[in-house]
This record gives sequence, C-alpha cells and structure tokens, in this order.
Amino acid sequence: MPQTEGQGVSFSCGSAPYWHCHCTRAGLPQLTGVDPRELCAHKLMRKIFEAGLVCSFLVACCCAQTPTLQVLPWNGHRAAVSLTFDDADSVQLDRVVPLLNRRHLRGTFFLTVSKLTRLDDWRRAQRQGHEIGNHSVSHEHPATLTRVNEEVQVEDAKRFLDSNFKSDVLIFAYPYEESSPGLAFWVKRYDFAARGWRGGGDLLYVRPDAE
Repeated sequence: MPQTEGQGVSFSCGSAPYWHCHCTRAGLPQLTGVDPRELCAHKLMRKIFEAGLVCSFLVACCCAQTPTLQVLPWNGHRAAVSLTFDDADSVQLDRVVPLLNRRHLRGTFFLTVSKLTRLDDWRRAQRQGHEIGNHSVSHEHPATLTRVNEEVQVEDAKRFLDSNFKSDVLIFAYPYEESSPGLAFWVKRYDFAARGWRGGGDLLYVRPDAE
C-alpha cells in the first residue's frame, strides 16, 4: 500500500495573511466518553487558532501558477483559512464533509484517482461547495517515475477529474510533498496552482519561476 503523508498543519503568508490547514489521512485518538466527531471539530478549531498565533512568524508564498490565476479578496476580511484533505479516503465523506457542512465551512479535497470510490458521493460534496483537486493517478514518489509516467500522473488524473466532475480542475497537490523537474513541468503545463513540496525554499504553493 502506498505510504500516506502524516497529519499536520501548514501555513503560508502572502501579500495578505493566509492560513493553510493541511489534513491528510484521518486518525482519531481513542478517548473514553468523547464523540469522535466532536473531537475532530475541536481539533480543527484548535489548529485554526494555532495558525493565527504563528502566522506572523512565517515567511512563505501563496501564488498561482500563471498570471491568469490570482488571489481574490475574502469578502472584506483580513485573512482566510484553507482546509485541505488528501487521498480520497472514505472517512472524509463520512465524517469530514458532514462536519464542515454543519459549520458552514468548505474544504478542498485532493483526490487520488486510483483510490477513488463512491464517486457519486464526491460529486455531491462538490455540489455542496467543496473544491476538488488533483492528487495524481496513483500517488507515487516522483523519484520513481519515468518521463512518460510523470505526464500520465498529471494529465490522466486531470482528464478523469474534469470529465467526472464536469469542471476544469486547476489545483494539484504533489504526492508525499515531493516533486521532480518533469512532474513540475506537467503541473505548470496544465496551469495548476500547486501545493508545494519539501525543498525549494519549502514553498507551500509553487510560483511559475520555482525550480
């Protein structure tokens, strides 16, 4: 089974404050007498609060891949929070989406095509206002890919998602937060805004001039 990134929270500050909470495979602690759903909500709110405390100390960038994409105003608010979830795990449909809906929040779900099940439920989540992103075809380490497979991981996943979600998917999350020159080339080719990788200045989102 492919390795999955650990849980964590990432942050970035652009020209305006921007907080990014990155949630991957769900794993709730087992505490006696505590409803797991409420525990998840508590953890989510705590992470957002922690983001606010440390954001002023971070130096990062949040940019789109091309000049045609730009950060839009947040309805007059001074900051925004981005909640992202990876891998198309069913627990995200069962727990995370309902939890966000109850609190009138929306998340971004980066889907790995080979792991994707319950397609109708994911479509329903999209209709409810949640964003769908590309997390590659099969979640491979970029260093193991051939040149042909680098293109396949990006392009085939995008075509599948565009077709099945009737939308132009423009965001990509690098598997394992790792990249390669070839993979980055195809991400840029399809005008993605890409959640970044370890290295290259630890950029959270990749600029067009990032190597």
